Amino acid sequence: MVVNAVQPNDDLWSGPTHDFSFPVEAGHVLAFLRAIGENDPQTVAPPTFAAATDHFDPHYLRRPPRGSGWGNGLPESNLHVEQHFDYTRPVQVGEMLTARKGPGRRWSKTGRSGVLQFVEERTELRDSDGDAVVVMRWVDVHAERSHADLTKAQLDRVSVALPPGAVVVAEQLSRTQFVMYAGASGDFHPLHHDEDLARRHGYPSVFAPGMLTMALTARALTDLVGHERLRSFGGRFRSQVWPGDTLHAIVTEHGATDRPDAAGSAFTVTTYNQNGGLVFEATATTR
Repeated sequence: MVVNAVQPNDDLWSGPTHDFSFPVEAGHVLAFLRAIGENDPQTVAPPTFAAATDHFDPHYLRRPPRGSGWGNGLPESNLHVEQHFDYTRPVQVGEMLTARKGPGRRWSKTGRSGVLQFVEERTELRDSDGDAVVVMRWVDVHAERSHADLTKAQLDRVSVALPPGAVVVAEQLSRTQFVMYAGASGDFHPLHHDEDLARRHGYPSVFAPGMLTMALTARALTDLVGHERLRSFGGRFRSQVWPGDTLHAIVTEHGATDRPDAAGSAFTVTTYNQNGGLVFEATATTR
């Protein structure tokens, strides 16, 4: 039996959890791969595939209510500011995992936008032996300013030169790719695909799911280190990504990790749009 790299800890939950099955099907993984620009089937799921548990969560709120679309109002729109994955091993095509999902930590601080309330959602994936495979943490922030106002403030940033060494991970992202990712991941928030609705709610257009940006960034990392070696991958979303954007990433290795219990390397990964704007910055560790 595998020794868990991520141990369960009841103190990490701030409320009730619920369990559900997550079948890792070959067709589903292929759809996810194609949504992030890959075409060939793989036996190992990409690093952020755990986000696709949303398809199987019976309580997921970003799926439109049956028979009514979004006529009764949008799902809550907060800023998705951080996302983190801790891996014991890669997710394998064909296995059946059990997901445990629920609220994680809660904290607040005061920033330029007023009081910020941070809300973490935690998902643990375990295999048939009960061993941890992936732990995923999604962090939203509730701000006093509206989500649309915070979005518009990002658009006023001045273009700068791209850092040297940046490689293209996605070229001229389209609304179609946003839809492909929504279908593969299960995140059907309409601000990512319904142009009219997005404009009516104060946005200049639809914008990419943050997790699509993260998945595209992860490709730059796995091209360098592979899937099997990843121990952790997580980061902060710095700016939204819009239709037509081209994304460039830089992977930098910083030598051995500072964890005494884990040999491996530490990395930073930064992703920019075509205007030199920072859209995502991450850290990663390998075995």
